[in-house]
Amino acid sequence: MKKFTILFLAGSLLALSPSLHAQVLLSDNFNTENGGVPQLNYNSFANWIVANSVSQGGTVDLIGNGYFDFYPGNGLYIDLDGSGNGVPGLLETKTTFGAGTYTFSFDLAGSARGMDEHVDVNFGPYSQTFFVPNSQPYTLYTETVTLTTPAPLSFQNVEPGDVGAILDNVTVSENSVPDAGSTAMLTAGAVLALAAVGARSRKCVTSGN
Repeated sequence: MKKFTILFLAGSLLALSPSLHAQVLLSDNFNTENGGVPQLNYNSFANWIVANSVSQGGTVDLIGNGYFDFYPGNGLYIDLDGSGNGVPGLLETKTTFGAGTYTFSFDLAGSARGMDEHVDVNFGPYSQTFFVPNSQPYTLYTETVTLTTPAPLSFQNVEPGDVGAILDNVTVSENSVPDAGSTAMLTAGAVLALAAVGARSRKCVTSGN
């Protein structure tokens, strides 16, 4: 019984530890953009800008919901190469994330129009190019990065041509680290709890129970 109680207390304290929690800073499935209505060459995002839309004419398309809906049931999503000019847009967060450690995730899917694609993903020192075959279904990627200087998160289709890979369900969370005060309180609580269990055990032995 004593062993069970100690394990229960240890597990409970671990579950309460602030180091196991992360603060979600961005969660975007694009479904509410433009009132839920798809639009080609879209650049009025709540959380994003098409950073090269003026200087280079880059564009992305907001599609789905029955319009160029290659992945029905997923609401709205982004074709990372917009329509008409063959220049892929650089989709970049409006938020510049400060120094810290972040976990971010996103779904990539194939263009579903006969073209294999590559997608550049950049977040501070993190830089990765993902190969996205034409027939690739929704695929979740989860990555971690530590920023020493502020930086946005960005996505860009590599190949031009008005047909791009599909992006959806982007999430950015900051990994929390407990401050010294929280850690000290947690440690003190663990010591007091275990001491109480020990005292109760000794009392039982003394009383013969």
